Amino acid sequence: MNRQEIELTIAIIFCFIIPLAIIIYDRIKHKRWYNKQRKFIFLRVNTQEVRNRLSCAGFQICSCCEFDGSVWLNGSSRDGFIHGIGYPYEDMPELSPKEVCAFTISDEKKDGSIIVDCGTNVERFIKEVKRYNKIK
Repeated sequence: MNRQEIELTIAIIFCFIIPLAIIIYDRIKHKRWYNKQRKFIFLRVNTQEVRNRLSCAGFQICSCCEFDGSVWLNGSSRDGFIHGIGYPYEDMPELSPKEVCAFTISDEKKDGSIIVDCGTNVERFIKEVKRYNKIK
């Protein structure tokens, strides 16, 4: 091989093979982020008793759970808190709490989230949220 061929080979390695190796490494390293599908886990009840049970189970409860109109609970937020749903959005104050909940669920479906409706079963809600957040 002459000098020109060697330089061309080195240029090909730097331009194609190394960036490709970096991309492959990144995909393998962050595989759990690529494969994890977002879930929307909710409970169709929001009382002080339920919030106390969730708190005793190790969850942090956001103050929005006590807002007027907060009729359901969401346990799949990215910040790890249990949030209330149903209270009016600032840009849609005319919606009832149930309409806000229905809108929130349809919005999550549009975003591709898996919807997990726990009904009023608090134990199932705790189990699903712990599994999703991997809290032991």
